[in-house]
Amino acid sequence: MEQWKDIKGYEGIYQISNYGRIKSLARKVGSRNGALKPLPEKIVKPLYTKAGYLNLVASKKQVRETLVVHHLVAKYFIGERPEGLVIDHIDGNITNNHVSNLKYVTNKENLRKRHDIKLDEKKVREIWGLIGEGKPQGLIAQMYGITQPMVSGIKTGRAWTDVKEERERA
Repeated sequence: MEQWKDIKGYEGIYQISNYGRIKSLARKVGSRNGALKPLPEKIVKPLYTKAGYLNLVASKKQVRETLVVHHLVAKYFIGERPEGLVIDHIDGNITNNHVSNLKYVTNKENLRKRHDIKLDEKKVREIWGLIGEGKPQGLIAQMYGITQPMVSGIKTGRAWTDVKEERERA
């Protein structure tokens, strides 16, 4: 069942649902000529960020603020985000902001999950070999369909730490 909660700072203006939908509430707003104009309640169509996440450009007293939908759903239906954790879209679909698809994880877990689809231990070992040969990280990233920061993370041990530790013991 869909549940709605007021967005703090926008009470009486916007609500977020556990399904990841945003509602603009019925209210009266001032028009340019000073008269009050009625606005009906409606579901707001969110905008996409460059990264593909959904957000809302909220407006109150002619001040705009960008609110990220999955951050709102997690905050109001899971709880405040613990320090050091990020929000994971469990099914990998960053537009699926239903509360059942969100959870708090470490950034390391989140990055690993995103790249686990493309990488396995064998590929990580191949990447180390290419790094050792002096191949540019950008080229390696392109070869494996991952990002250059991920290649850097493998090189420095921030990513695939367990495989790195095993390699160092050998």
